[in-house]
Amino acid sequence: MTMCTTPVGGTPRADTCHRSDKPGGRPRRRDWLATVTPTLLARKIPDRPGSFYALMPQCLSLDVVTEPVSDLAATPFRRRVVVLDRDGLDRGIPAPQAGEGPDLDRMSFLVEEFYRMFASFPPAVLARKDWLLGVVGVQANRQMLYGLSSRRTNHCRRPV
Repeated sequence: MTMCTTPVGGTPRADTCHRSDKPGGRPRRRDWLATVTPTLLARKIPDRPGSFYALMPQCLSLDVVTEPVSDLAATPFRRRVVVLDRDGLDRGIPAPQAGEGPDLDRMSFLVEEFYRMFASFPPAVLARKDWLLGVVGVQANRQMLYGLSSRRTNHCRRPV
């Protein structure tokens, strides 16, 4: 068995690769998790048999992704920090692929939209005394800032 942690958006992820490709070769989620940490909740990850995420009492999240050894050559989870690898399975993980780089069109749109809203919201809010519109404008600007910093827009960021 190989145990790797993969940082994803600040959430630790444990990728577990078992020598056996049979479903019976995996430990039961609740039994395995109880040996690792106390949890408040644990849920299956859809379309990932044997995988789950858990919330711990300290409000920390733990994602566990299991994969058959036969799928390791094509795994999408290529950035890993090996914690335990008794079987040397980490050697079969391909090198991470280079990112596509930032989406310049999306970034330009978000910056232009900020200035469009900056020009139109103050007169509309102050002239009409539409305070709810002002709140909507603040929220829209927060959403644009998030869009500029998200991995979907800015692929060149280093993983956490």
